[in-house]
Amino acid sequence: MANKISLYSAFAAIFIALSLWAAPGLARPEKPDSRQIDYWLGKEAAQEMIARSERKVNAVYPYVAQLIVAEFGLGDFKGKGLDIGAGPGRSTLEIAKLTPGMTWINVDINKHFFPYFMERAQELGLDSRVNGVQGSADSLPFDDSTFDYVISRGSYKFWGELDKALREVLRVMKPGAFAYIGRGYPANLPAELAAKLRKGQTGPRRHPLDKDVPLLRNTLKNLPLDYYWISKPQPAGTEGLSYGIWFMFRKPL
Repeated sequence: MANKISLYSAFAAIFIALSLWAAPGLARPEKPDSRQIDYWLGKEAAQEMIARSERKVNAVYPYVAQLIVAEFGLGDFKGKGLDIGAGPGRSTLEIAKLTPGMTWINVDINKHFFPYFMERAQELGLDSRVNGVQGSADSLPFDDSTFDYVISRGSYKFWGELDKALREVLRVMKPGAFAYIGRGYPANLPAELAAKLRKGQTGPRRHPLDKDVPLLRNTLKNLPLDYYWISKPQPAGTEGLSYGIWFMFRKPL
C-alpha cells in the first residue's frame, strides 16, 4: 500500500480543522483552497498544535493511557500499537511509558509533528519503541493485520467518512485486536481536574455530542465486529461537565 496521504482525507481533515477556528455564526468554506491545505499540512500549524498540547490539556493524556492499559491489561503485553491522529504524540508517549513490551506508531497527516515527537521520545528514553509515520485514517500506510491495539483521542471527528476510516482501521488490526477511540476526557479523570479544564469554555461546542451516538451506533453496527460499546462517561461528582464520548470494538478472530 502506498505510503501517502489520500487527497480525500487531507481535504476532510483540513475542512473540519478549519471549523474549529471559525467564529460562531460565520459561514464555513465549502472546501479549503490550496493555501489552506498547505497551511494545515505545514510547519506553522504543527507548531500551533504543539503549543496547545503543552498547555493545560496535556494533563489529560496520562489518565487516557492509564485507563487503556488497565482496561486491556497491557502492562506486560508484548506487541504493536497504533495511535491515530496523535499530532504532537502526547498520548503515544504516555501509553508507551506504561507498556514496556510494546512498540507504538503515531500516524498523523502532518509530518511536521514528528521531529518534536521524536525529540520528546528521546528525552523520555522511548525513542527505540515509538515512531512517527505520515498517513491518514482512511488510507493507513501499513500492511493488513499489523497492530494488536489501536487508540485515538480527539481525532475521529477529523476522519471524513467515518465508515471508510473505521474499515481501514480494521484492515490494519490483527484478528482479535481491540480499538479504543474517543474524544474528551477518560472516565478516570478526577472531577476537580475536569472542572478546571472546562473552566472558561463558553458558547456552543464546535462539534456537539448529540449527533455522535447515533452516528457511531449506525456505523459500528454495520462493521464486521465481534462486539462494540459506546460510552459517554459521567463519573460521580461531575454533573454538568462533559466527559465526551468513547467507543471500543474488537476485530473477530
